[in-house]
Amino acid sequence: GIVLLIQPVNFTNIAIIITGILLLVRGILCAVKYLRAEPAAAAKEQNLAKALILVAAGMFCMLGSQKLLNILPSLPTLYGVIILVMGFFKVQRTVDMLRAKHEQTIWAAASALLALAVGLVILWNPFSKPAALWVFTGICLLLEAVVDLVSLFLRSKKAGA
Repeated sequence: GIVLLIQPVNFTNIAIIITGILLLVRGILCAVKYLRAEPAAAAKEQNLAKALILVAAGMFCMLGSQKLLNILPSLPTLYGVIILVMGFFKVQRTVDMLRAKHEQTIWAAASALLALAVGLVILWNPFSKPAALWVFTGICLLLEAVVDLVSLFLRSKKAGA
């Protein structure tokens, strides 16, 4: 959240490059798996095609991260969708805690509501300047992290008691 708040473009660029590295490594592993497999199994698993796709995508992310940044002007929308989806999972966790009659459900509920609200605001984008949206997103990610940490601390404290 802090890095996103201070340097949103650099944060995204680094995330794209790291994704590229992970794709490249996964592609190499698929190629090795293909080469070690029996011909019939190798044909069925399609690991060579997977390897080529993953290596190509990884190289593009690593070498063309700036191009990706240029063609992804709606990157905050992607963050909004991710935060919204995380909010849905947090709703699930909150309902599970309620059903199990946990006492510290309020923090999980607060985290879920915050994630849903932040995701919706980011998708709605009421800000006139992109920088304002990035600042809002960074601040909200920090707030979410604090609420999640408090919730985790209270649950672990209760479990240890």
